[in-house]
Amino acid sequence: MDFVGIMTIAGQTLGIIKDLRDVERDFDAASYKSQMTELYNNVSELRMALTDAREELHAKGREIEELKSRIASMQSGEQCAICEEGRLKVTASVAHPHFGMLGHQLRTVTCTNCGHKEERHYRPE
Repeated sequence: MDFVGIMTIAGQTLGIIKDLRDVERDFDAASYKSQMTELYNNVSELRMALTDAREELHAKGREIEELKSRIASMQSGEQCAICEEGRLKVTASVAHPHFGMLGHQLRTVTCTNCGHKEERHYRPE
């Protein structure tokens, strides 16, 4: 449920509470019970809506953290397969001997930790 829906239910609930306060002593019991039932229903709906909103908020928080992690790994380079601690950084780039005319490159990547080097074929998107 969205925020507007939650606020609508909360407003209705507060209206019912105000009506109950305004009940005079000689107000009949059936109307009072009807108002109380409506109040309990609205409070129950409000609780469910707030629970859904909390779960959605936690899910969004997890998604944000996952995206932050992915961005950090993209910015810092791929993890080294040899030492699993360093990051692979591009240290050299030359035109591919066969596909260079298409923009392809051979890139040398070097681990920032152990110095491991690999050549990678890069294809432009």
